[in-house]
Amino acid sequence: MTAWSRFARERLWPTVKPSRAAALREAILANIIWSSSFVLVKLAMAQAGPFTIGGVRYTLGFLILLPILLSRKSRPRLTRRHWLMMLVLGLAGYTAGNSLMYLSLYAINPTTASLILSLIPLPILFMGIFWLRETPGVWQVLGLVVCLSGSLLFLLPAWTPSEPTGLVLCTVGMLCMTLFGLLGRLIARDNQVETLALTALPLGFGGGLLLITALFVEGVPHLALGTWGLLLILGVFNTALAYLIYNHALQTLTALEINILFNLGPLGTALIAWPLLGDQLSGIQWVGMILVIAGIIGVQSGKAGTGFAAKPDAQLVSELDEESSLKPPSA
Repeated sequence: MTAWSRFARERLWPTVKPSRAAALREAILANIIWSSSFVLVKLAMAQAGPFTIGGVRYTLGFLILLPILLSRKSRPRLTRRHWLMMLVLGLAGYTAGNSLMYLSLYAINPTTASLILSLIPLPILFMGIFWLRETPGVWQVLGLVVCLSGSLLFLLPAWTPSEPTGLVLCTVGMLCMTLFGLLGRLIARDNQVETLALTALPLGFGGGLLLITALFVEGVPHLALGTWGLLLILGVFNTALAYLIYNHALQTLTALEINILFNLGPLGTALIAWPLLGDQLSGIQWVGMILVIAGIIGVQSGKAGTGFAAKPDAQLVSELDEESSLKPPSA
């Protein structure tokens, strides 16, 4: 076992379900890290194509987590259904979702892309009610309305009629990420697959396929040392670390509660893009960001209504076992 694997397993690897406060801290930290992604990708695209960037980033994240996963004494036992879920997560979140967003950056700026991504809570709200049976409370719905209103105010100054292709690509990518978020929450909430495997395996599937696609479409990359440095940062921090703590937080936070935090992305992206890319913020955008933050606070402060989460965990697992005839994997 390498020193990194031992340190990560003993110090960094979360082994218990987080409290609500801990889950919120993890989700906020993940979104703070991700707020730099669009800017770093935009800089890397000066020398590399979007498929190459995504393929290298996600494959690197998988290779970082793989030794930790293999070094564990009790490895996850996955059924065919679980492997299929890991494949779907990888295809939706990495091969399709993020790569389409990267591709859209040829036509739209990072702030606009981050704003479109922040609209994920809207489909999450409706699909979460029917698929996950997670019903939001009144204050959570009001908080969502305030948050999306702020996002709209933020988006208006950056909206131009000359970028429809980029907007379409980014929107399709956002819908793929919606599937990624819902399925990930379903798996993490019911503890069907442990967090480390839930993070590493989809990265391996999605990143590996994206890297193969990049070699055929964009060819072998010839990158400067600085670009490799950007990809290393994306792979270590924005992928391996951020997705690990995000998936851990998914055990506790509902799909709406955790995905509403994507609205922090435009704030971080805009503040980073301002000095690096020269993207300026208007007064109405600052007002929009204040509303976004107020809406997020409303969602996190409100209580979820009756629904799936109202039942005891043991009863939920029992019902799922009866429906799927599959036992949850041992920890």
